[in-house]
Amino acid sequence: GDGLQYDLPNNKKTNICTILYTSGTTSDPKGVLISNDSIITLIAGVNRVLGCVNEHLNAKDVYISHLSLAHIFDRVIEECFIFHGASIGFWSGVSNS
Repeated sequence: GDGLQYDLPNNKKTNICTILYTSGTTSDPKGVLISNDSIITLIAGVNRVLGCVNEHLNAKDVYISHLSLAHIFDRVIEECFIFHGASIGFWSGVSNS
């Protein structure tokens, strides 16, 4: 689409951003709705923790993802890297575990 423009819908903090699926460790597996506000709060929290140790993410950073996209920790890190314009590489090797 060179030259094409689209009007994006207004997005609210309370809108659903993503769905994470639990493994069902203590009960049946289920989808958990995660709002935009939750993702924003999460990113702000990670940024604050990194700032406490004088670390900051930027567009030059690279994260190599080796966990499943269903894994909450991996999603948290990826959201932070996306927010800062950093790069993400997805490992596609064979796992023996």
